[in-house]
Amino acid sequence: MIPVKLLSWVWKFLSFGITLPLWAFIGAYLYFQFAEADAVKRALSELVASAELEAARERERNLQIIIQEKNRREALLQGANDQFRTRLTEADQKFEGLSNEIDTLLARPVNDACVVDDAVLDLMHNAE
Repeated sequence: MIPVKLLSWVWKFLSFGITLPLWAFIGAYLYFQFAEADAVKRALSELVASAELEAARERERNLQIIIQEKNRREALLQGANDQFRTRLTEADQKFEGLSNEIDTLLARPVNDACVVDDAVLDLMHNAE
């Protein structure tokens, strides 16, 4: 409990006519302190929101750069794959031709004297 003497002293202090402007100044001071604190909080919140927005925009720009690089690499890979398929098809066709030529040579009768005939000799010279 608050002692009665203290309460009577506080009442006398508050009720005295000169202290009224003092309470007005104290009230104004406290109001401006809280208002300033609120303004600081608001400004800080706006600053944080602005920084977060800028960070999100920067993140978005970086993601766009990454996506562009990924697309560029995919295009290069697709081009390399197309080139590889073309060369593979050409090699398969060449292999098929050489395989047919080998089959033709194998189908020819062997010379009884085991001598290379002129057609095979010409092919051997052309291979070099």
